[in-house]
Amino acid sequence: LPAFKDHRYFTVAEKPLFMVYHPLDHPEMKEFIELWRTLAVQNGLKGVYFIGQTYHLKEEKERLMKMGFDAINVVRLFDFEKKAALTYKYAKWKHKIFRIPKVVEYKKASSFFVGDEEYEENIIPTIIPNWDHSPRSRGKSLVLNHAEPSYFARHMKEAIKRIENKPLDHRLAFVKSWNEWAEGKYLEPDLHYGKRYLEVIKKNVVEG
Repeated sequence: LPAFKDHRYFTVAEKPLFMVYHPLDHPEMKEFIELWRTLAVQNGLKGVYFIGQTYHLKEEKERLMKMGFDAINVVRLFDFEKKAALTYKYAKWKHKIFRIPKVVEYKKASSFFVGDEEYEENIIPTIIPNWDHSPRSRGKSLVLNHAEPSYFARHMKEAIKRIENKPLDHRLAFVKSWNEWAEGKYLEPDLHYGKRYLEVIKKNVVEG
């Protein structure tokens, strides 16, 4: 509650934003949302703006909205597996033969990181700078190769295109992630690219 009432806390429609990871894994999700909204109003807030995160928008959208979520954050990290099937089959073939991680070019995979559903006001895109799960899962992992800032910039522009015409406080996008070093998924400066990922964000968001 002190965090929700802090003037720095991010809000949508004057309600504190709260996102739930894998919401369908929680058997009492609907009751949780209803209870927290009631408590929020009782404590002087206008409610809570709940966002449910999913990797499977088509299959889970209706269920999540019926649970009471205000919006859905869709993560399309693995959409290329179906939409670029030949690319993924080749990566799996090399993985099986040579016992190396499944390697896919970021330039190819990132073209599927946002979809048309994200034009909807309550569907929030995810911006994905990179991915290399090999530190955590070694040979079974997926690696997005050549995740360079220039390709990240192209992907980010596509995400911004989806939200630029929404009402101001609904122009939301989540970054996956800031510092997931064990999954090779981060925006923090590194020795290879320095601050170039952050410079892409500055150019497209701050300087616009």
